[in-house]
Amino acid sequence: MGSRDSERADRRADRRRRPTSLMSALVGPGRRRAFRRSGEGENQYVDRLRWRTVFLVVFILLACAVDALFTLLHLDEGAVEANPFMAMALDRSEALFVGVKIAITVIGVWLLAAHQNFRVGLTGLYLIAGGYTILIAYHLTLFLR
Repeated sequence: MGSRDSERADRRADRRRRPTSLMSALVGPGRRRAFRRSGEGENQYVDRLRWRTVFLVVFILLACAVDALFTLLHLDEGAVEANPFMAMALDRSEALFVGVKIAITVIGVWLLAAHQNFRVGLTGLYLIAGGYTILIAYHLTLFLR
């Protein structure tokens, strides 16, 4: 029994010596949500997202879908897609346009969410959420004209 206890203690000690890796933060649902010691909270990865980060991610993904829908509605009324890359996708099909738009957003948001404890990650999520808020407000003003 004594050797099992020492093995468990060794594993716990080893786990704490190594910070969570980027791959672990991107891939798996682990247990680590936050940091227990002072000074650990910045520029470190955790296994799980904070609720603030989850809210931002969900908001951004919903806003992306609403933006795609509003864009298609504006295009039906005679508007033109300003982004040349997205215009090429739209020339092929509306489904490809929506798929590419959402896929790009998902990949970017996923990477930023994994970096939630880094200044660039959280700032990026807030900037994208703010940008989508402004964009949806712009769409709504165009509909009200």
